[in-house]
Amino acid sequence: MARDKSTHLNEEPTSVYRYYDRRDLLLYVGITRRGTARNSEHNASKSWWQYVVRQEVSHYSTRRAAHNMEK
Repeated sequence: MARDKSTHLNEEPTSVYRYYDRRDLLLYVGITRRGTARNSEHNASKSWWQYVVRQEVSHYSTRRAAHNMEK
């Protein structure tokens, strides 16, 4: 039986990341399977990026689990 693409993607390892400013205020929460690439995209395009001083990353075995934590 073939799995559809969305089911397969939900089973892939995924990370939740959080960016904080110098006062330790949460600036952004995101979810990705492309950690380093996504980090570079934020750096290039987000006005809040200049305020980031700390990042936390949590890794999950499935996208569904990561999505639940992102909420």
